[in-house]
Amino acid sequence: MNTLASKRFKKRTPSSVSLFEYIVAKLVGIGEIPPKSIKEYNEELEQYNMTRYMKTLYFLCLASCCVIKDQKLFTPQIRSPKRLPGSKKRLTDSLYEQSLFRFFNFTTFPNGPVEQDIYNSMLKSDAAVRWFTLDRVMKMKESVSKGNKSDEVPIFDGIKQYEDEFTETVILVKKSLKYLFSGEYTPYSQKQETGSDLIKYKEIDTQMLIDVSHSFPTWRAQKDEDNRLKDLKGAEAIFAFIKANRLEKNMSRHLEEGTNLMAEIRAFEEFRRG
Repeated sequence: MNTLASKRFKKRTPSSVSLFEYIVAKLVGIGEIPPKSIKEYNEELEQYNMTRYMKTLYFLCLASCCVIKDQKLFTPQIRSPKRLPGSKKRLTDSLYEQSLFRFFNFTTFPNGPVEQDIYNSMLKSDAAVRWFTLDRVMKMKESVSKGNKSDEVPIFDGIKQYEDEFTETVILVKKSLKYLFSGEYTPYSQKQETGSDLIKYKEIDTQMLIDVSHSFPTWRAQKDEDNRLKDLKGAEAIFAFIKANRLEKNMSRHLEEGTNLMAEIRAFEEFRRG
């Protein structure tokens, strides 16, 4: 295959912000049958704040690890795999690199893991954010820009195009959502049927996610930072502290080590009772 053809068929990787927006869209059922109005979707979105979405994202990444393990798509490795001599290609990908974790960089925040780049992008409503706006809560945009204001498509068409473009990642997201929301958890609240084939139950509340994430090994490994972060008020003070102390991506860096990731997965599997 010539160089031009190789570039044409090179697999594209979704950005962290776009993948987060896609996950949020699936959480509220955008693109499912029967469709709802934008007003109805916004009412769903308004039920949860960014804390809830950030923690759900972290647990979804852990769920993706379980999906890969359960499908026997992965051979456990303790350390990152070696590269072939004279090649940039790894012999095999680690579980971290196969999972949804590879798209996100989690940092210690007072209420648990946060993907700081996404959080910043949502707060600033920068160009990377295509489908939603964020004030106090997230809301849907009626259309999605494809690069300039004169070339816009309805959000529902935009999501379909996204699924066509990033098929393999979308499949993993959907399987991970099913795994995450089809389990029973300790503690668990009264189950609420959603009527969605993708998400079986909505039973994981925000405080539960915060409490449980604080009990997992990766958070306990960052307990010194956690104690110092608790006294800070406001996002700007937290961002400044994280930058000054070089804490960006500290949780993701911890999980890149195979033994740390496996310990986190075991804690998650104990939390998810089946």
